Amino acid sequence: IDFKVGKFVTLLGAEVIESPANWNFSRSYMFGFSIPFTHTGVLASYPLGELGSATLGVVNAWERVDDNNKAKSLLGNITLTPFDNLTLLVNGITGAEQAGDSNDDRNVIDLVAIYQPTEQLTLMANYDYGHESAVAPAGTSEAGVDWTGLALYAKYDFTPTWSLAGRWEWFSDNDNVRTGFTSFGGGTPPDIDFQEWTLTSQWKLYEHVLARLEYRHDFADQRVFFHDTDGFSSYQDTVAAEVIYHF
Repeated sequence: IDFKVGKFVTLLGAEVIESPANWNFSRSYMFGFSIPFTHTGVLASYPLGELGSATLGVVNAWERVDDNNKAKSLLGNITLTPFDNLTLLVNGITGAEQAGDSNDDRNVIDLVAIYQPTEQLTLMANYDYGHESAVAPAGTSEAGVDWTGLALYAKYDFTPTWSLAGRWEWFSDNDNVRTGFTSFGGGTPPDIDFQEWTLTSQWKLYEHVLARLEYRHDFADQRVFFHDTDGFSSYQDTVAAEVIYHF
C-alpha cells in the first residue's frame, strides 16, 4: 500500500496542471469547470497486479487546504489495464463543498480511456458528470444543478520530434453555475452548451525543450464570447504559441 499525505493534484481528468504532460497548449472546459485541481488530505493506493490499481482518499474541500465545513470528501480511482495498449480509469469525488454546509454533496464521476492502436497513434476519451444539490440556478429557489462533458483526443507522432494532436469537446453547463458566463446585454443565460475543437502541432527542439503552435475554435449556443469590435458573439477563434523548458 502506498500512502500520500498533504496537498496533491486531483485524480480526476484527462488533462493535468503540468503543461508538458498535455497534448494541447490550451486546457479543456472540463479541466477548468468540471473537476477540482488540488486536494489536501490522505490517499492510499493498492496495486491489483497486472490488472491495475485502486486508490481511496479522504480530503478537504476543493482547492482548499483548510476545510470550509465539518464534512470531508471521499476521492477514489480504479485504474484497469485489460490489455497492453488500453488503459481505463474510473474516478470520482463526493462530499459537501459549500461553506458552512456539511449536508449537501457535490458529486463528480470522471471516466478516462486511453488506447494506442499503433506505435505512432494514441487515442483518448474523457467523460464527466457532475451534480450539486445545494446550489440553485440564478432566479430560482429550487436547488440542484448538473453539468456534463465529453472530450475526444487523438495524437499522431509523425517523427520522433514532431507530433500533431487534436481535441474535440462538448461541455453542457445546464444551469450556468459552473461557468457563470454573461451574455449579450449583460444577462445570465440559464443553460449553455459549449463546443470546441483544437489542433496543436508540437516540436521537440532539444531534449528538454518543446515548442507548440495551436489553433482553437470555440462556439456556444449563447452569445457569451466578447469581441472588442463586435461585442458578444457565439464563437471565438484563438491562435497560441508556447515554448516549454522542462526538467
